[in-house]
Parts: sequence; C-alpha cells; structure tokens
Amino acid sequence: MPDASRKEPETWLLVEQDIWDMSLSLCKNPGVSASRHLRFPSYFILDGKLRIGRIYKEETPTHPELPWFWSLMVRGKGQPKIHGHDATLTKAKAQFEASWRVCKRRSPGPP
Repeated sequence: MPDASRKEPETWLLVEQDIWDMSLSLCKNPGVSASRHLRFPSYFILDGKLRIGRIYKEETPTHPELPWFWSLMVRGKGQPKIHGHDATLTKAKAQFEASWRVCKRRSPGPP
C-alpha cells in the first residue's frame, strides 16, 4: 500500500509559462527560487520534451540595456549564432527561435 504522506516530486515540465510557437515552450527553471525568479527570471526552452536552450535575465549584465541572455544547447559545424543578448524577453525569444529554425533546417535528423 502506498504511503499517503509521501508526495511524488513535481516535474519542472508542469510549470510551463508560455508557448510562442507550436513546438517551443518556455518553462520556469526549477533551480531558481520563487523570490529570485521575480527579479531575475530564468527559463528552459523545450521543443516538445527536448530541452534545447535557456533564456534568463542576467543579474549584472555587461550591457545594462541588454539584460536578457539566450542560448541554444547545440554543437556542430556551420551552426547559426547560438547565444545572444536582447533588451526584452520578447526579443530574446524571437532571436532564439530564429536560430533554432536554422539549426533544425541544417540538422541531418536521427541516424
């Protein structure tokens, strides 16, 4: 008989915050406390269930006018820009998505 006092751990996939493309979703980083997330939001980016990148607001950005950092978790020759800085979350998402689309077009697919 299962122990009713033990709860199953919540998966970070359940904290989906925003979807800006049919296949991309922005999910809160579970490693960041709620109070810190209010000041410096941090997200994982998923394509379906595959984690493909991150977007977060830097605490001390090199260029204060560009506090949002984005990065693709991609390696390989001939890949597009895989990281950047932007003024807003919306712009960072757009730049990330543009780079991801290029990566997907260049990908040979599964073996």
